[in-house]
This record gives sequence, structure tokens and C-alpha cells, in this order.
Amino acid sequence: MIKIDKQDAPKYLLKPCKFTVHSSLSNNSYTYLIKNSKYKNVLNVYYVSRRPVFIGSYIVNDGYFSISRLEIHDCRLTKRSRAANIIFKNIKHLNDMDWLTVFVECKCQRCGRVINDLDSIERGYGRICYKKTMEEQNDKFNT
Repeated sequence: MIKIDKQDAPKYLLKPCKFTVHSSLSNNSYTYLIKNSKYKNVLNVYYVSRRPVFIGSYIVNDGYFSISRLEIHDCRLTKRSRAANIIFKNIKHLNDMDWLTVFVECKCQRCGRVINDLDSIERGYGRICYKKTMEEQNDKFNT
């Protein structure tokens, strides 16, 4: 996992990836998995432990994070859903949270390998797969 600059967090966290947040205040870390939903511009957020647990959905256009009702116990959010709520409600202002550290791990959309380069993470493809994809698109365009 790569530590990312929090001001760039929306570029990395608003696409399918796996990320970990660490709070220096509570000394807790939470790992989440973001997957595309079957609906356009909606991301499903899962908490990763032994198996992924659905936390809620983030609507990219509206910036709205909806928490699953299974994450609410006795009219209170679970710690893992409260942490996700803080991240997604304040995704554009994470830089102001000095106590928070964000690590991200993304996989190549073509081959599925883990990407360790920040530029490649932004593109969604590793260097080699990006070149191959661009060549294929150029071939399609030229024919």
C-alpha cells in the first residue's frame, strides 16, 4: 500500500481500489474495498476483515454516502461505518485532518496485478498494460 497525499484523495478513492485509513487520535486502522455498483456513478464500500462486509454506497455526483441499515446498532453507527462516513462526507477536505493517514492499493484493470506507481493508479492500468491498451485503441481507431 502507498501513502497518498490527502489533497489528492478523491482521485484515488473514487474508483475501485482498496484503501486503509489510520487515525493517530484513536490509533485505529480501517481497511475498505471500493467496488463499482451496477448503477452508474455509484460506488459500493466494503469493510475488509476476514471477508468483505458491505458498509454503504457513495453517490459520486452528489457526494452522498448512504450507510447500510445493518451497520446501525442501538441507533448508533458501528466504528467501521463511522470511520467510512467521516472519510466520504469530508473527502474533499481530508487535507485538513492532520490526524488521518490514507494508504491506497489499486489493481490494474487489465491484468489484475497490484499497481505501486501513483501515476498508474490514476490511470487504472500498469505501465505495460497501459501501453498495450493505448496501442489497441489506436489500432481500432486507425482501421
